[in-house]
Amino acid sequence: REAEAEAKAIASLLRDAHTQFVDLRNKVESVRDDAVKARMKVSEQGYVSFDTSRLSEGERTAYVHDPSYQESARKAAGEWNQAITAAVKALSDADDGVRIALEAVRRSRRRTWPNSSDRSGTTPAARSSAGPSSTASAHPAPSSSPTA
Repeated sequence: REAEAEAKAIASLLRDAHTQFVDLRNKVESVRDDAVKARMKVSEQGYVSFDTSRLSEGERTAYVHDPSYQESARKAAGEWNQAITAAVKALSDADDGVRIALEAVRRSRRRTWPNSSDRSGTTPAARSSAGPSSTASAHPAPSSSPTA
C-alpha cells in the first residue's frame, strides 16, 4: 500500500518534471534562436558573440572602422549571454528542485518502513527475497582487530 502510494507520488512528480523540463528547454532554444536572428553566433556551450560572418562588405567595413558599432555589438552579445544564462539557470534550478523532491520521497519512505535504520538501503522485502548473501553484506561480522 505504501509502495503504491510512493510509486504514484514519483510518477506524478516525474510527469510534472517532464512537462516543466520541456517548457524550459523550449525557452532556452527560443532565446538561442532569437539571438541568432539578432545576428549573434551561439556556441555549443551557450557563449554568444556577434556574428561578423553575416555582415555585408559595407557593414563589415563600418564594423571594422567604427568603434561605436563594435561597442554596440559587444553590448548586444553580452545581453544575449545574460538571457541564455538565465534560461539555462532556470532549467538547472528546476532539475535541482526535482532532485530534492525525489530525495524527499525517498526519505519519507525510509521513515515509514520497518527497519528503516537498516544501512543496506533496501526494503525488508527485497532483503528477504534476495537471500542470505545480501543480508550478510549489509551487516558484516564484527572484526576481531580494532579499527583506527
